[in-house]
Amino acid sequence: MQRVHFDRSQLVKGIRMLARTVLVTYGPTGKTVLMDRPAGIITTKDGATVARELEFSHPVQNIGCQLARNASLQVNNQAGDGTTTVICILDILIQEGNKRIVAGVNRREFLQGIQMAGAAVTNAIPEVSQEILVESVLASVATVACNGDEKIGKMLAEACFAVGKEGALIIEDGLNVDPVLEFRDGVVLEMQPLHFGFKSWDTPGEGRIMEGVQVALIDQDLTSFEDVKALMESAGQRPQNELLVIARSVVGDALNTMVLNNGKDVVKCCALAAPGRADQQPEQLQDLAALAGTIVVDPQRGQDVRKWDEQWFGSMRKVTVKDKHVVFETYPEAEQDIRVRVQQLERDLEKLEDGYDRDQMQKRIANLSGGLALIKVGGWTEAAMKERRARIEDALAAVQGALAEGVMPGGGVAYIVLGRMSARPVMTEAQRQGWDVVMKALSGPFRRLAGTNATEQDITSMWTSDHWVGWDARKGMLRDLRLSPSILDPANVVRTVIQVALSAGTMVLSTDVVVLK
Repeated sequence: MQRVHFDRSQLVKGIRMLARTVLVTYGPTGKTVLMDRPAGIITTKDGATVARELEFSHPVQNIGCQLARNASLQVNNQAGDGTTTVICILDILIQEGNKRIVAGVNRREFLQGIQMAGAAVTNAIPEVSQEILVESVLASVATVACNGDEKIGKMLAEACFAVGKEGALIIEDGLNVDPVLEFRDGVVLEMQPLHFGFKSWDTPGEGRIMEGVQVALIDQDLTSFEDVKALMESAGQRPQNELLVIARSVVGDALNTMVLNNGKDVVKCCALAAPGRADQQPEQLQDLAALAGTIVVDPQRGQDVRKWDEQWFGSMRKVTVKDKHVVFETYPEAEQDIRVRVQQLERDLEKLEDGYDRDQMQKRIANLSGGLALIKVGGWTEAAMKERRARIEDALAAVQGALAEGVMPGGGVAYIVLGRMSARPVMTEAQRQGWDVVMKALSGPFRRLAGTNATEQDITSMWTSDHWVGWDARKGMLRDLRLSPSILDPANVVRTVIQVALSAGTMVLSTDVVVLK
């Protein structure tokens, strides 16, 4: 039987209760939370960990708790940081917004005002953000994102600076207790196995590892048994007995044959579709040919896949096939072929005008020349290793976002600055109230971090000075945040926090009925 609740106040109360609990941990002066778990009592200062544990007995309050928690996890998944900040902004937005709705404001226009404010502040982000040019600054961002672990922060910064914005950094389990950083040649491409029968993993993020694998690159569709018969027989006679086929498509009896052989370990194989749009696939296959040290089999050049020549096989040091991407690690011998291919692409780039094709070409060049950085994560126990790996993965997302979009003043200052720089357009009274609620919510992180140490005069001076002047919670004073790299926020984190908080807040404020099973 379903129960219907015509009361938004309990939803709002659930969000308030979660926020009060999680925000205890906020910032460098935050406190710890004691949690009773089946495995024993633990303490933590991680807001996201606290949010995951909270459940309330009142069903509607619990839904509010889940909505705020989901917003926090969404920010974590997209940006790797800002999980507590989004709860701070969301809580103020909902509490203040609910007061005005209860007071009778025109809700449709009020929500429009919130959306207009959100668009204005996110559009101002490029005016405030600064590009990261120094590795030490990136190390500080990484250290903050992984809860103060300076060793991991420096390692992430070194790896990301080495491979550049378009290079790839892979995190996997290691045998040593301490993390180990390695550099290898290779690329990461957005590809996925064409059939679940090629997968050998169940947990998202893990993958199938193929070492010393034979690689066949084919510029045609493989549809029948005859299309793969000679190829599979030739691969089965070679010592590696492991095959990766990348073609325009592999379907029908061709796909079924490969899945069957792989399942019975006759020929351990995997099929992937060539990356890119149909018109881009021939060129993308040529990129892979440089990595594998081979050619692309093309029927237009008289090469018949049904009469497979074993000289058409290439090879890779290691290929890791995951749910949404594939990591290709090359042999050192492929370096010359890769260099020649990059030079060819650079010549082709000069002939292209600005636009989508030029952007894609630049990305391909960066992928081929960037290389791979590999961080192997260990620990004394499996639980410790998983916890450390999760922290590194979150920090990596924040670091890569900072490299791509730059950094902004931290300590909650960026949100106030963005509000100050956003010019309010002509609005109705209800829209203006929505705008004002957003601006008040954006000041929440700073006020929470500064606590009772910052006076109204301190806050006012921030509005009239350089927007990089903000509150240093550790020192309890106003200062130029550029002089303290540890008080910086990646621009992509700021943008994601604002977008997720306003989206979740708008949904709650537009809700009047909760239906429970």
